[in-house]
Formats: sequence, structure tokens, C-alpha cells
Amino acid sequence: SLVSLNEPKDEIYMESQP
Repeated sequence: SLVSLNEPKDEIYMESQP
């Protein structure tokens, strides 16, 4: 939820992928 590297389906995630 807080940090999903490559799971944009989560509620909030860091911008690891452009």
C-alpha cells in the first residue's frame, strides 16, 4: 500500500516506473 514498486493497482506507491 505505501510502497508498491511495480503494483500500480495498489492505493499509493512510489514512482519507481516512469
